[in-house]
This record gives sequence, C-alpha cells and structure tokens, in this order.
Amino acid sequence: HACGSREDGTLWCWGVNVHGQRGDGTTADRTAPARVGTESDWVEVTCGGLHSCGIRQGGTLWCWGANPAGQLGLGAQTGDRTRPQRVGTLAGGRGLGAQARFNCALRPDESLWGGGDNSDGQLGQGDTMDRREPVQVGAAMRWTQVRMGPLHTCAVTAGGELYCWGLNDFGQLGTGGTTNARAPARVGTASDWRMVSGGFAHTCGERASGAL
Repeated sequence: HACGSREDGTLWCWGVNVHGQRGDGTTADRTAPARVGTESDWVEVTCGGLHSCGIRQGGTLWCWGANPAGQLGLGAQTGDRTRPQRVGTLAGGRGLGAQARFNCALRPDESLWGGGDNSDGQLGQGDTMDRREPVQVGAAMRWTQVRMGPLHTCAVTAGGELYCWGLNDFGQLGTGGTTNARAPARVGTASDWRMVSGGFAHTCGERASGAL
C-alpha cells in the first residue's frame, strides 16, 4: 500500500487494505488514492509493511493498520485499527520511519523513539522485548536522521557519527562483523556522516565530502 499528503494538507492512501492500513475505516482495497478522514493538517506520512503512521501540524503522531507487535504504539491494545489513532500525548514529531513491524520517530529536541517488534534488537534497548509504546533510544544522544531496514536501524547523531543496531546477519550494521547489536553500535570512527539509508539486508550512507 502507499500513502501521500498533498499541498493542502489532506492525506490519501491506496492499495492493499486487509488490516486497515489505508486508514479510511474499512478493509477494502483501493486501486486509486482515497482520502483519509477530513483533516487537512497532515505534514508527513510513512508506510510500513501492513501499517501506516503520520504526523499532523503541532507534531502529534498517529498510526493505523496492523498491530500484532504493538507497532501502533497504543499500549496493551494490539488489535488492528482501520482509522488513525493518536500515539501517546506528546507532541513534537518531526521525522518518521516505518518497517514491517516497528517504527522510529525523531522529535524536535533530537531525541529518537521507537516501538513495536524488537526480536533482533532493532529498537536499540539492549534486549529483544517488543515495546507496545514508544521508548527512547540512547537517552543521552542527539540524532538528526534515522532510517531502517526490515530488522535493523541506523541513525546519524548531531555530531555526525553513525550508529546502527539490530539484525546483522549480512553485515548490514557496518561494524566489521555479523554479530547482532541490541543497542546502538558506532560504525567506524568518522564524524562527518550526512545521511544513511537502510535496505533489506544492507545499508548505505553519505559522508560530508559526498563519498558514498
């Protein structure tokens, strides 16, 4: 499925909808964009495998769709949701990422939060316990960008350092081995990383010099 926000702030989704990941209150598939709700203050949206999340003006975070691992961030409630549900009471979201069963979000204070499936340590909490509500990653750290693969996460700090954590069976964490990391593990010693992107079982990043 796919979603997009238009210049007027309206939100539209289309495609497969068996878990309500299109957010229109139904589970009917759509072959063309269909509007989600009546709000016109959406500023960002991202799609996971079977769920979606978005940020509205004011920084409130909303998620909908499949929720077996608690990836919608609704606490003990793990059932599917066919309409957007607000995640917690905090405001100030500014960057989102979603994968099949987990999410990550940045806040304006450069803190990083994640929730959902944590089977390979992809939430960076030092364990493999799922989280049904967002938890902070690296409380003493400040982040500027986050990207995820299906079971791993990488993020750039405010100081230009690159950290990755989660599944590492193909070396996608860039740490020189194939051991999983349940907490953020620094990649090399460089502190001029500008951006990072996670693929299925690999990762790419760009340094300030433009080197890839």
